[in-house]
Amino acid sequence: MKKILILTIIGIAVLSCSDERACPECLELTTKSLLYTDSEGVNLLFGDQAIYNPENLFIIDNNNREVDVRLQEENGTIAFDLGVNATSYRIFLTDTFEDELQFELAERKSEVCCGNVTFSTKTILNGQEIDNSDFIIVIVT
Repeated sequence: MKKILILTIIGIAVLSCSDERACPECLELTTKSLLYTDSEGVNLLFGDQAIYNPENLFIIDNNNREVDVRLQEENGTIAFDLGVNATSYRIFLTDTFEDELQFELAERKSEVCCGNVTFSTKTILNGQEIDNSDFIIVIVT
């Protein structure tokens, strides 16, 4: 009986996603995590040897909007979501220290709902192409 109920629920979910009118729209976002280190690998935002205050860090996108930043002290990173219409982000650690991230973007069908997800196909940090991953290491020298 439980198997029939589970199969029925799965069937309804699959059928509702194939019917565009019945499918709930959603906005699935791609998250980028930034780890700031020195050349020795010391975390510059979190921990005993941090030299920047993560509470003061902020990000502005190319639409001149401040981006929601999440401090992830447990893994020593900051995280933000890629915006649908934003391809460039300026990261301010202090009044005088700034990094620029640029992304080439594409869309693919979401795996969690009937919408699309924006993802990066190329990542450029301060004018240099770097590994295009969701975990970005920024080395400050």
